[in-house]
Amino acid sequence: MRVGLLNLSTRDRICLLGDDRHRFLNGQVTNNIRDLTPGQGCYTLITNKKGIIEGDATVFCLENELILDLEPAHGEPLSKRLESFIVADDVEIANVAEHFSLFSIQGPLAETTLSQASFIEPDKLPAINYAMTQVCHDPNGDVYVAKNSRTGTMGYDLYVATGLFEGIKTELEQLTSEQGGGVCGSASLETLRIEAGIPRYPIDMAPSILAPELGIESDTISYSKGCYIGQEVINRIKSIGKVKRKLTGLIFDSEKPINGLPIEQDSKQIGRGLSSTYSGKFGKNIGLGFLQTTAASPGNQVKIKQENEEVTALVASLPFRKGDE
Repeated sequence: MRVGLLNLSTRDRICLLGDDRHRFLNGQVTNNIRDLTPGQGCYTLITNKKGIIEGDATVFCLENELILDLEPAHGEPLSKRLESFIVADDVEIANVAEHFSLFSIQGPLAETTLSQASFIEPDKLPAINYAMTQVCHDPNGDVYVAKNSRTGTMGYDLYVATGLFEGIKTELEQLTSEQGGGVCGSASLETLRIEAGIPRYPIDMAPSILAPELGIESDTISYSKGCYIGQEVINRIKSIGKVKRKLTGLIFDSEKPINGLPIEQDSKQIGRGLSSTYSGKFGKNIGLGFLQTTAASPGNQVKIKQENEEVTALVASLPFRKGDE
């Protein structure tokens, strides 16, 4: 299937209002929020003062607000954290999840599919990653489209006012079907994002993981933006030029899911398994692991103790590629 439709409305969405919203959020997250202009966006991490990951968000800049797309049930904790740092700042935080549903079109034919939607002019589709544009203004609400790949291929998110939900849902289902695709569930999304090597908070960002250890610095960290919580530790790691642990792929010889179990080599623990899935593309269980860099070379064989058996896994590069197995 080359295009799929996902209903991601269970994800949380909060917005920041007020004249100080850019400056304030810039001091809270790892990426450069200060310089975002309307229509732009970025992906960022939230870290504590030790540089350890405590959340992630995709931030979209609109004319009068910043929209943060978050994992389900993480809107309230992040809102409370941000509110605890507001002193004399002109910043207001609001939960907007109930006002907008979230659809996502993912796959190589995502652009082709959306370009045929009656509520979108084809030249209005955003061309740059994390860019967002308003594509529909209706008496029953608005629709915004953001370019956002959740599976390693082409992808768009649609923020749809609740008053337009049913009509747009029906049209998107029809358009996706006409392209040979269909509606996908969360399990399909998990498989695709693991195959693409995309870590997800919190299951792939354990409480002890430092931001640079995920290998996604180019997407999430600005080293020139100025002060933010965790900056000192993160910049120190960059100056050293290497990390002691890293995110890797794992290909298992077991048919059972392997999540969160210790990984060993020569009877010594060298890391931990993270999320895993069965991949029809590779015909095997695959997953993400967090290993010491000395053990993270593709082709290296490691062991995972699962209940009463020992499972063998091969370390693989990310994203997973045919031939690695």
